[in-house]
Amino acid sequence: FPVTIKFNGWNTTNNYLTVTLTAATGYRLDLNDGVLYGNWAISGATGPGWLEVRSSVDNYDSIIGYFDVSTSSSGLLGAIKLPSSGYSGLSSVTLRIISSTTQFSGTGAVSSTATAGPSALRVTGALVPIPSVTAATVAGTVGTAVNYSIVASGTPTSYAISSGTLPTGLSPNTTTGVISGTPTAAGNGTVVAVTASNSAGTSSPYRDWE
Repeated sequence: FPVTIKFNGWNTTNNYLTVTLTAATGYRLDLNDGVLYGNWAISGATGPGWLEVRSSVDNYDSIIGYFDVSTSSSGLLGAIKLPSSGYSGLSSVTLRIISSTTQFSGTGAVSSTATAGPSALRVTGALVPIPSVTAATVAGTVGTAVNYSIVASGTPTSYAISSGTLPTGLSPNTTTGVISGTPTAAGNGTVVAVTASNSAGTSSPYRDWE
């Protein structure tokens, strides 16, 4: 599975643990509506209390959710639903699991002396490959209908002409990637570049359509 997960040990000064997920080259993370599961062993807390979760997506400004913990917790399973937007097309994301009264001021906050460590942590979501156009070349004849599908990997959801102009009479379907129509004049030799996109990103331009 082309995802790297890196745990950064418990920061005893600021009382948080960081978990970074990084997609391999050519992929992006799609964690919209994903779920973060934690299995925690807690010691030194004044609980019952909370571990709050923040994310690098908004520079740790907002709280995604809380893990409910207590002084007697050991292997307590918690689940936090990630937001429905803003978490797709990510090459990397860091989650910060915080135990600090300075970050959560409500009653029952875990004390600043608390320590915690995950015996297990997982995130549900998808790993989406960035599209790659592999073929977009066709020979046409003036007055003869053309119906050509751009070939691309990575399950694109849209297509575009990124540079150049198709011969008069031809047009692209930006949803299906089909270039169709009847050319009324020969092309002028200008290279036409096409791209394919999905939630992970946009392919490099394929410059081989004239």
